[in-house]
Amino acid sequence: MNKKFFTLLAITLMAGGLSVSAQYAPGSEIAAKLAPADKYYHIKNGSSYLAADKRDGKDSIKVMTVAAGNFTEPLSLDSAMWKLSVEVQKTTGDSVFTFENKATGATLNLPAKEGNAIVTDKDPITEWSWKTTANGSIQAKIGSDVYSLQLTGFTPADYLVKVQKGTPSTKWAITEVANIKLTAEKLNNQNDGYFKLAFGNDLSDNVFTKYKIKAVKVTANDSIMLQVIDAKKDTKFTTDTVFVVVDTIKYDIKGAAEWKSAAGFKFTLDTLGRAVPGRPVYGTTAFDTIAADGRSLGSYLFVIELNTGRITGDSLIVKSNTIEGESKVSWGYLGNAGTKVLTTSPVANIDALPYITLDFGTKADIDVTKSYYVQVVKGADKDNNNKYWTALLTGSTIQYSGEISDLIPATQWSVKKDGAGRYQFINRDNKNTTNTNAFVYALDGNYIMQNGDTVKLTAIKDEVKADKYLGYKHFTADELANLSVKLQVVTPLGSSAYVYVASGDSAVNAKDMEEADAMKFKLVSANGATDSKFGADDLQRSAYLLKEQFGDQRVLGYNWHASSANDPKTFRMMKTNQTVDQDSVAVFFRATKNAGEYELIMANVNTTAPVKYDDLTTSKDSVVSFASAGVMVPVKYGSTVAGYFKIVTPAAPDYVNVTKNSSAHMQFTSTENTSLMIGMNDKFEPVLKSESELDAAYSLFVDTAKVTDPKKPLFYLMTTAGLELKSETSGDVMANYLNVNKDGKLEFILAKQYGLAKDTLLVYNRKDLNAKPESVKMSDNKAVFAFRATPTDGEMLIEAANGQCMKQDNGKLVLVAAENALPFTTKVVDTPTGNESTEANTISVVAGEGNVTVYGAAGKEVIVSNVLGQKTTIVATSDSEVIAAPQGVVIVAVEGEAAVKAVVK
Repeated sequence: MNKKFFTLLAITLMAGGLSVSAQYAPGSEIAAKLAPADKYYHIKNGSSYLAADKRDGKDSIKVMTVAAGNFTEPLSLDSAMWKLSVEVQKTTGDSVFTFENKATGATLNLPAKEGNAIVTDKDPITEWSWKTTANGSIQAKIGSDVYSLQLTGFTPADYLVKVQKGTPSTKWAITEVANIKLTAEKLNNQNDGYFKLAFGNDLSDNVFTKYKIKAVKVTANDSIMLQVIDAKKDTKFTTDTVFVVVDTIKYDIKGAAEWKSAAGFKFTLDTLGRAVPGRPVYGTTAFDTIAADGRSLGSYLFVIELNTGRITGDSLIVKSNTIEGESKVSWGYLGNAGTKVLTTSPVANIDALPYITLDFGTKADIDVTKSYYVQVVKGADKDNNNKYWTALLTGSTIQYSGEISDLIPATQWSVKKDGAGRYQFINRDNKNTTNTNAFVYALDGNYIMQNGDTVKLTAIKDEVKADKYLGYKHFTADELANLSVKLQVVTPLGSSAYVYVASGDSAVNAKDMEEADAMKFKLVSANGATDSKFGADDLQRSAYLLKEQFGDQRVLGYNWHASSANDPKTFRMMKTNQTVDQDSVAVFFRATKNAGEYELIMANVNTTAPVKYDDLTTSKDSVVSFASAGVMVPVKYGSTVAGYFKIVTPAAPDYVNVTKNSSAHMQFTSTENTSLMIGMNDKFEPVLKSESELDAAYSLFVDTAKVTDPKKPLFYLMTTAGLELKSETSGDVMANYLNVNKDGKLEFILAKQYGLAKDTLLVYNRKDLNAKPESVKMSDNKAVFAFRATPTDGEMLIEAANGQCMKQDNGKLVLVAAENALPFTTKVVDTPTGNESTEANTISVVAGEGNVTVYGAAGKEVIVSNVLGQKTTIVATSDSEVIAAPQGVVIVAVEGEAAVKAVVK
């Protein structure tokens, strides 16, 4: 579909604020059969015109009416035009049609089932029978079923187009696409007071294309005169009052085919004079003006009409008056050689006329790998000059704004180019805000767009275009697991207000307070709204539920069903199923021009079922704002809001990664009595003991068990205290691991980690170390623990594999439900002796790889023991005795000296 001239339609119809419906009336109905398939047609039922548009990114079929104002936008006229192809079936005589829409290019390929007329590519109906285009049904027979294109509703304003099964009742007729008469004002709007014409396959001496032309309105008969405003440069005329006229002279038709009446006249230039001194040279009535000698005023009169129904492209028809009657600007061919000339012809076949358009200059060459800000240099509406194209959340109309932002994709546009060199500009936030493919013309570094705007294109930065989460705050899985959210309200005057919920209440409010007192939320990805794609470049946005981190873990909700002043629509914390439903509300954090400040856009509003983000309109309460006294309330999009939101994200995971994915020696202290720490008694049971009982340096060794899930990292807690050893440095050696036994009780078991990924625990029999150890996979491992966060920073619950948490009962640690559990604090302590020298009086011990070296012990008994109680006893024969030792923590006891410990590699 060639739409080279579509720009003219937009310019001429939008200039002055006039609408299509104010000037357009459909042509005559075609009775029994179609003209050749060389033009577009309207298909109508009464006053309703079959049309196509985009709905949720899909082609859909609808009806339009002049009375409803559906034709007020220039682009809408094309939406109601159809290209038809027809075949007559030999057996039935039925005419079988296919339909293609001019504006969208969509074909009438509809599903073979009852429902809305949405174009599909899955087993569609593509061919429709239509026995009479004057007033017949459009239908298709699939097997024994008949499906037809039906209108449902009580009035044209309510009509919906549906595919229905059964006997058809809706009748359709074909209507010609009528021409639109262009006024002098609209033509001159092209270039501040003049216009230029372009002819396909033009001739060099064409007076219509050689000069700039000003259209002069003639009120007397609704015609225009065509003043040539730059004729002095190469003609005999010394005045600017020169016009295009139909000459009284015809071409010599000798040897040519016989031309009809009003055909064969030449075009030339001539002047006009004043009728009365002081009057305009060319006035608004014929009485003001005198034609040149030998001419009539009628030869100066023209009518220019826009034809939008031509398959080859929108074009102009220039009508003229000859001394033999009305005619049209046409090509003629002289003599046997068929020499082409510009002349007049009364021919009715539009495709036999020249292809005439406005001359917009050079077609643009736009880099479609980039996205742009579009600034209006000269608007079809002058009030939009110097503003930028932008878009609302939804809707297909270009909006205008005085601001742009690298943070807001609604102010940015991507470009597509088709094989014919036509462009389509698509908003990066609202994908439906698009323009029909059309040629764009370059003009002095700017571009003439199809809607009549002359614009400047400024490419956005590459890094802005590459940001796939542009325009909406995105949280990674790790952030969702480990961060909480506090919402600060930012107003134009500045604010230290935060969102909070009063104790014992559910209403969500905002007031001035310290950040520490603000409500702490956890974000939960909303079902069906995670990383959903939107806009021209498939950017991604996610909606989130706001959930209390602690307590009842209520979810932000909206009492959408409220309807009275005593029960207003407000936001409350609700104890729901915590999915997007009729109560709980998911929100998008939509960027504003100020970095770090966001609008909260509701993902589901005013309904008992989730509403998709793309369905939001200015008629729905979709934006979170505040009313008096700081009560959080919903308002319609586009309304003035009290302020925006800043996201404060203190580290606040549900489960704490206490070692930050490594290992450490840690003390676990009771919050009930800070002198008590977790230890192990001689029965290998976990107990609380005082520092004096345990030794001030006592600690448990904490090693990672499974930290691949950042939401809930798991750890081992181990010790060698039962063997009079205080700590260890890795899970590679045997140690006492805290575990939950089959009775649900806590105990220390003798075990060590095994495997390349250390994903297996080998559990030993304390009474028979030579017995084969039990191999426990991670999925069955009951020796792993998580550290659950509490509302008090630094305090944690120690959660076992069965979901219960620790509490002390008469000094012993037992497992209970989380709400009854005892919080603990943690403290990292120094690592025990490793490969450094350990001195005992004059004796020193150095740990090596598979051995220890004892210095200064010649002649003395040396005992080296490991965590299992296995011993090696020798009498040192030198002052640097090297003794084989197992890997891990060992105790070295020298006769008469205090024992020391060392870590053997």
